[in-house]
Amino acid sequence: MSYKQIHDQFWTDPKIKVYEPNHKYLFIYLITNPLSHYSGIYYLPKAIIKEETGLSDRAVDRAIDTLSNGGVVAYDTERSMVFVFNMLKYQTQGCNLNDNQKTGIANHFKKLHNTPLIKDFLERYNFLEINYSYTPIDTPIDTPIDRSHVVVTVIDNVLINESFDKFWKIYPKRDGKKIGKGKTFDKFKKLKPEQIPEILIAVENYSKSKRVSNGYIKDPFRFFEASFWHDWMEPEAPTKEKPKQETGKTIDTFPEIKKLLEKEDVQ
Repeated sequence: MSYKQIHDQFWTDPKIKVYEPNHKYLFIYLITNPLSHYSGIYYLPKAIIKEETGLSDRAVDRAIDTLSNGGVVAYDTERSMVFVFNMLKYQTQGCNLNDNQKTGIANHFKKLHNTPLIKDFLERYNFLEINYSYTPIDTPIDTPIDRSHVVVTVIDNVLINESFDKFWKIYPKRDGKKIGKGKTFDKFKKLKPEQIPEILIAVENYSKSKRVSNGYIKDPFRFFEASFWHDWMEPEAPTKEKPKQETGKTIDTFPEIKKLLEKEDVQ
């Protein structure tokens, strides 16, 4: 586990004070998330941002655009790289780097697929004399870069997040609330892709069951225990109502006859 530093003047910084809460929240995440690097440049797909912050696609895009326009970060959409401009300054006590740290940054840059953000870094921190020469390579049209593994990972993350949102929305409340969202998500992520549509069917059937209407509701994370959810792949069979016993008939059952009898009595 690595620790990141946030200056105690963060909240009073005029550049930061103007931002909305979501923008401040994302900015702190960009500094502290587990993929971050002290140089400020690192790989961070938006799908991962959404998964770990809980922000929507629109909120993530809006926050990144706002922080970029404010001159505090830059984002390379093509390569899913971010550059937090002043991160190096605050994570290295004012850019006091030793030779090992400078070498570490140069080696780190070699893994970043020549993102233009490296060029921005070298210009911003040229006084550090990092031993790295930025030479972007134009990829020939007949030798495309294979990013299929990245695309699959992003699609999987989006599928899991969107599907879990549906699951959580459908799952019934117990005593007016749901608990253990984090634990439930951890179990949900372990499902195989082909199981996701099945569990959404199961939770729909479970939510409409008589068991739930009678108040017998499992905590959401327990829905996965011992494959309990498999029992709800089919809708609950309707309960057969007992036939009503026919009551003995009285004279009131036949109003026409009752009227005739009343007329006889009058005569």
